[in-house]
Amino acid sequence: MTHRDQQSNLMDVIEQLKEASEHLKISLQRCKTVDSKVTREDVLIEFEALTSRFARVVDLLIHKVYRSIDAVEFVEGGTLVDVMNRADKRKIIDSVKEMRFLKDLRNDIAHEYLAERIALLHQEVLERTPKLLNLISRAIDYCQKYQSH
Repeated sequence: MTHRDQQSNLMDVIEQLKEASEHLKISLQRCKTVDSKVTREDVLIEFEALTSRFARVVDLLIHKVYRSIDAVEFVEGGTLVDVMNRADKRKIIDSVKEMRFLKDLRNDIAHEYLAERIALLHQEVLERTPKLLNLISRAIDYCQKYQSH
């Protein structure tokens, strides 16, 4: 893959991230006004959309955007920890520990089946979504330098 192809791929991934983050923002707004402990079906559907969109955005950010930035900057892939350490050095995340927490929360979303834990999970996602949106904004701002090259 040429450098130009890698830049084009990065911009495609950024567009996917922008679209996914808009959907996440909509879900966040809908869920902000309801109690995450309510078990009515309409409320559960809204929180299910929020958690699903949160998980998708975390995946896009970590596995697509940060790895695509590495590729554009001629850095070998490496482990997820390597990718996060480089994102930290670029100042597009606040800490590797924070990203690990978001990744773990994403995994909890995918594997949680106990009803009593789901309400806690909904609350955690509700609280962490603004931070995730901030990380998205930072990544998009960082990548602007590759937009027209």
